[in-house]
Formats: sequence, C-alpha cells, structure tokens
Amino acid sequence: MLGVGFLAAALDAAALHTAAPFACGVVGGAIAARWTVRGHIAVFLHEWKHSVVANLVGNKARGWRIRRRSGHFEYEFTEKTRRYNAFIALAPYFLPVFTLAALAIAFAGWHHDHQAMTLIVGIGWGVDLNLNIRDIGPHQTDFTQHRGGFPVGVLYVGVLNAVTGIILLTWAGLGLSGLHRLGLTLRDAVKIVLSSGMG
Repeated sequence: MLGVGFLAAALDAAALHTAAPFACGVVGGAIAARWTVRGHIAVFLHEWKHSVVANLVGNKARGWRIRRRSGHFEYEFTEKTRRYNAFIALAPYFLPVFTLAALAIAFAGWHHDHQAMTLIVGIGWGVDLNLNIRDIGPHQTDFTQHRGGFPVGVLYVGVLNAVTGIILLTWAGLGLSGLHRLGLTLRDAVKIVLSSGMG
C-alpha cells in the first residue's frame, strides 16, 4: 500500500509520459507471451523457475518431467533448506526471469536512452506477468506446500508481483532518482513503525 501511495503522489503527468513506453512494453510482452509461450515451452519455464530457486538455496535437483500440459521438478532438501520449500514451490508465479534478462539487454545496449530501456524492460515484465499469473489456481499443487494453502499463496504471489511492478514503474517514470526516493520513503515508514512499538 505504501508503494502504491508513493506512486500516486510521485508520478505526475511528465513522469507518466516518461513511463508510457514501459506500459506499452508490458501490454505487448503480455500479449506476445499469451500467444507464443505455450505447451512444452511454458511447462519447461515453469519447472525451470522451480529449479533456479531450488539451486540458489542449495538444494540438489533429482529430475524433471516435462509434458505438453504438465510437468514436475524433484529435488532433495536438507533440514537447513527445508524452510525454503514454499518459496521454491511458488517461484514460477513471481520470479521475473524475462525482466532480469530485459534489464541486462537494456543496460548493455540502450543505457543512454531511458525510454528505449523502459520499453525493453516493459516487454520483459509483460512476459513475466503473463507467465506468473496464467497458471494460478487451486488445482496447482504448488499452492499446497505451505501454511495457509491457496489463499495465502495467492496473497504472497500477489505481493511479490506488486512489489516488482512498483519498483519497475517507479524506475520507468522517475529514473534512478525515483528509486532512491522510494527507498527513502520505505526506510522512513519502517522507522515510524519501529518507533511506535509496532515492530
């Protein structure tokens, strides 16, 4: 909520105009993903995201199964890494792999052109957003591997996607200085919460 409030206050007409290529990229990326990332490719990406997070936290992959409409990724975990299992299970619904790739491409080739960068990153975020939300549903066993089940899983995924979106939109509309201002706003909010005894 704080991030949304920050955006509402900080994004004036000029900033919204600056962020327009990002918004166009998001729409274009989401449409492109909807019509091109299907079948085995979509299942592979879903399982690969499980694998990326599992490997990042130190688990050992045991195997994959990729079919046209379903897949499965298996891994070994230890008592030390058990606490990350819910994070691994929900990885396909929040991990912005196309956004990260788009950021790398944008900064490597178009760092001098903010609007071109935001368009490229917007396309990546649009693809990620489509892939992150298209498979959400109570039928997914990924949402049963944590406390709270499907409602808590959807809340968690929604918050992480919203945070990513707020960060990207802030950068698109206000640049790096906007990200700095957002960080200061969040820092001040945390200080207020801690000083009031709520933390």
